[in-house]
Amino acid sequence: MSQRETLLGTGLVLLLLTLLAACSPWPRLSIGETGKLGDNASSQKTLALYSPSGLVEVKNLLWDEQATQPITSEEESYQKWFWASYQTRLISLKDQMNLVVEEYGAEKFTLEIKGTQVYMKVPRSQKTLNLTPYVFPLKAGMGNIQVSRVKVVEFTYGWGQLYYFHLSNGQAWAYLAVHWQEGKPGHVIPLHRYGIKDVVPAFNLEGERMYDAGAYLQEQGGKRIVVAYDARKNRRTEYVLPDEITGVHSMLWAVQHYQDVLDMVVSLAGDTGYDRYVAKLSLNHGTLVGTIPLKPLQDKQEWSFNSGLRLNFVVGGTRDTLFVTADDGEFSGYHMEENFHAIDRRTGRPKWSVKGGYLPIDHVLSQDRQRIALLSRLAHDAKPQLSLREVATGKVIWSRTYAEESTNVALTGADGVLVLQVREWEKEGKIQALEETTGTRLWERPLAADETLYFTNLGGPAVIIMGKRGLTALEPKTGQVKWEVSKDMTPPLHRGPFGEYRIAVDRRVFSERQRPTRQWFAFSDEFRLVDIENGNTISAIERVAGTRMTMVNDRYFLIQKYKEEHGYYFSEPLTTDLYDFEIKKVVRQFGFHVSTARVEGDTLYYIAGDRIGALDLISGETLWSTMFAVRDPKETFIRGYLLYVPGERSLFAFDKVTGKFAFQVSDIEPGFVEGRDPLIGNYGLVTELDGGVLISSSEDGALYRLVL
Repeated sequence: MSQRETLLGTGLVLLLLTLLAACSPWPRLSIGETGKLGDNASSQKTLALYSPSGLVEVKNLLWDEQATQPITSEEESYQKWFWASYQTRLISLKDQMNLVVEEYGAEKFTLEIKGTQVYMKVPRSQKTLNLTPYVFPLKAGMGNIQVSRVKVVEFTYGWGQLYYFHLSNGQAWAYLAVHWQEGKPGHVIPLHRYGIKDVVPAFNLEGERMYDAGAYLQEQGGKRIVVAYDARKNRRTEYVLPDEITGVHSMLWAVQHYQDVLDMVVSLAGDTGYDRYVAKLSLNHGTLVGTIPLKPLQDKQEWSFNSGLRLNFVVGGTRDTLFVTADDGEFSGYHMEENFHAIDRRTGRPKWSVKGGYLPIDHVLSQDRQRIALLSRLAHDAKPQLSLREVATGKVIWSRTYAEESTNVALTGADGVLVLQVREWEKEGKIQALEETTGTRLWERPLAADETLYFTNLGGPAVIIMGKRGLTALEPKTGQVKWEVSKDMTPPLHRGPFGEYRIAVDRRVFSERQRPTRQWFAFSDEFRLVDIENGNTISAIERVAGTRMTMVNDRYFLIQKYKEEHGYYFSEPLTTDLYDFEIKKVVRQFGFHVSTARVEGDTLYYIAGDRIGALDLISGETLWSTMFAVRDPKETFIRGYLLYVPGERSLFAFDKVTGKFAFQVSDIEPGFVEGRDPLIGNYGLVTELDGGVLISSSEDGALYRLVL
């Protein structure tokens, strides 16, 4: 299957030829005066300048009869991201002068407005590009410029970047394509001069040859036209959109089921019940296939918090404060920014923050919720920083650089004691206990290579060590053994605030009354609920190799079976059992893998591979099952008659009674969590709290509190 990204029809092909002449299979062509003329020039050039001679076909689009068929996967919904080209977000507007735009995966850039002049700068560059000649329509209203439709294509092998952005002052607009290479500004193409309002930047690879396969939106004589060009077939096709489409707000390319599909966010004529829809243009068949209703939710927000980073995880809180960890969202091993924020629980207003870096920031909350300990590391080779702060103000009570040389230092706690685990990866190490209020060292003991601490964000009555031979509980103040459980278990290699991967339980602390006095542990042959005070068994569920337990609520658990278990991760999911903790038995066996579930009343709602379903817990009857595959599923939530299902790229709403798809949320993108704590993505991005929903949107780097 070919990989596709679209450039600006043939004009950008000619632009690329200049960059790729040495290695491209195309002949060398001149770009002529492209990008060198201002809007006040008298040139009558048209888009024909950018297109080689080829077959031109005009198609008046009609709706395909499949338009009423429902979508069955997130892949078939509106594709906000695609290969090697990314959507961007406006970071800040400083004094109505600086528009700072950050893009995930490529370069950020700045548009600086000085009077009637507009300048562009890429941070790595010492050069500044004057865009004023290309934004002639906006000169009368520079003070009200808004930026939208920002896309960036970053090429490999040093070919540079192409930046696309739409500027508007409410009365006039301009749309530019700007090329930078090795920190130096190149050509500027004023696309608005040709009526172009949007571009899908990409190219088409087939074997070792690269072809243009572009698409752009043009308006001529009141008609909206999508122009697609395929250099491999030497064909340019103009698709005239039906009059029913009254506006096209954005376009993106999506390869679906080996077909080229152009996703367009459009407005439709008449009172349809929704402001916008996704209309799908099949370039293979030249038809419009289906519409997906879109609905914004940010107008339901009570407040928002923007960390300046892409992913925002709610990791706990007190009566007045929420704790949020934010990171840049890059893949594991490549992210370099992770910060810890304390925000007001009622308003989202920032209180204080601590800058992290290469590794996650561990935190432990004191028993009275007045103090918080933080452990951070700014770089891979930097020494960890340990500090104790006031929760209300962030004021440092004490702080020190932890001088031990180690690649793995982690923090947990018990009653009035901070406990550090110090070791090289999978090697012997040690445990150090510090008195919380002063940082004075209380005791130290060795840690075997097959042992690890049980990590919690709120200290309990014991320091717990998990090892292959079982559990060992230590007195917090002295380090003396309090109790032991001798039973074979495989301790987790990863640590974090959400516990180990074999047991998915939300252990975050939000209530003043929460205190961990009992905890689930995964032994080789059973899941056991242990009283942390004395080590006694409260309850147990049989476990076989390759099974995980996910807590749905205090009564129901999912026992998930996998083909293989590899130390701390599982592969090839098989089947799932629903276990009723109240009657101590399995009440439903699913013949497929259930990834997550929630209970409301007597109904269990679940996500399972390519379907979403509802089960009556009294009768065991399946109430409905809807085909819909979600990427990177997270915790669902219910508001009114709607079941909200967060995926990777969007949030989807279904009728909880019938299972019918209702709409897709257009302005929230939860994001994909890779290489983080195994459970942080499941619980941290979507949190029901205080009668509302806290949801992170990686599209704009914000955390929203919604009241639906």
